[in-house]
Order: sequence, then C-alpha cells, then structure tokens
Amino acid sequence: MAHISECGFGYHENTGSTFNEFAEGVQTGINDNPDKFDPTKSPVSNDILVALIATMVQDYTNYQKGGKAQKQIYLTSKGFVMEAVDKLVPWINGIAKGDTKLIILAGFEPTYAVPAQKEPTEIAAPSAVIVETGTSTGLMSSECETYGINHFYGCIVSIGQPLLATIGITLSGQLMLPANMPCAIIHDLSHNRKKKFAGLTKGVDYYFYWYVVSTGGVSQLSSAVVMTSI
Repeated sequence: MAHISECGFGYHENTGSTFNEFAEGVQTGINDNPDKFDPTKSPVSNDILVALIATMVQDYTNYQKGGKAQKQIYLTSKGFVMEAVDKLVPWINGIAKGDTKLIILAGFEPTYAVPAQKEPTEIAAPSAVIVETGTSTGLMSSECETYGINHFYGCIVSIGQPLLATIGITLSGQLMLPANMPCAIIHDLSHNRKKKFAGLTKGVDYYFYWYVVSTGGVSQLSSAVVMTSI
C-alpha cells in the first residue's frame, strides 16, 4: 500500500498566536477557494468558523493582558476552534485525495498516512500525565507527553475511585471492562492530546488514565493520576 498525503495533525501542538494564525489560515484558505472547497458541503460553515476564531483571538488577547484568571476562558474557546478544524480534516482529505497542493491551499500542513502494520507492536504507556483544575468549579484538564505524528490519544477518567486492576487494554487494542463496574467512567476519544473536562462534581476524586494509539498498536493504560475537583 503506497503512502498518501493527508492533512497533518501537528497543529494540535500549536499554542498561543501560532494556533490562532493557523486557524485563520485554514478559514481563509477554504473560504477564498470555493471552486476547490464547496462551502455548501463543508462540515463547518464559514460563518461559524469565523465567529469561533474571532472569540478565540479576543480571549487570547484578554488572557495576555489579564493573566491566569483569563486562561481557562481562552483555552475553552481554543478548544471549540480545535474541534471545528478537526471536523474539516476528513472533508479536506476527501477532496484532496493525496494532492499536497490542495492540502496546503486549505491551510493545512501535508503529512503522510502510514499503512497499518501486519502485526501489532508494543507501545510504551504514557508516563508524563498532567492533571490541572480549572479556575471554575467542575473544570479539569489533562495531557500526556507527545508521541509525534500518526499517534492519537485516549483518556479514561474513573469517578470516585481507581479502576479495577482487571481493567486494561490488550495489544490488539481491546479495552476490557468487567460487568457491573463499581464506578462511572468518562472516556475521551478525541484526537486532542490536551483534553478538557467540564461538569465534574466538587469534592470528588477523579482518576486519570491515558493510552496512545498508532497504526501499529495500542499502549497499555498509564498509571493513575488522581485529583479532587474544586
């Protein structure tokens, strides 16, 4: 199977004005070329994308001026833009069909899709898991170290108590959950390496576990990092 060019997800690592400029470039690249990217078929309308980006840019300016108190507001609006851009990726890939010029025209950086390996390979579990509380009640964020391109990240949050020792992920990528689990869990499947959680209950302990996915396999779960919601 030959390598084909696709939209890279390197923008997930962009921060501050770098991400703002990238998002604006995507909006401009798509909107200014309706003959290549039919706006009526876009999964995110131009009006919505423009509004989300404008809010993010203003929140970033407020964060730069107002300091830490404005950080969570900015990160939330950035998250909305990230989700919108993520929705555009498969649409652009479908139009480009491997044409790097179209990918660049749409504001993305082309990379190469790696064909799946014949046999799963072992991937080390994340070891640098960070959990932070937000500035408002019920908000938390978490991230792990980066594994580079062509890797995706999942996070399981156990509510009130750690996961049972019998819960784990097989080398082939199957998450094994027993019947009648004693606690609820949150499973974040987004592409983002930095994940945000809202609506958490004040005073409750939340246990964060991470895993990483590549075309060759899925890692085991990381060790738990626990934090109490404020």
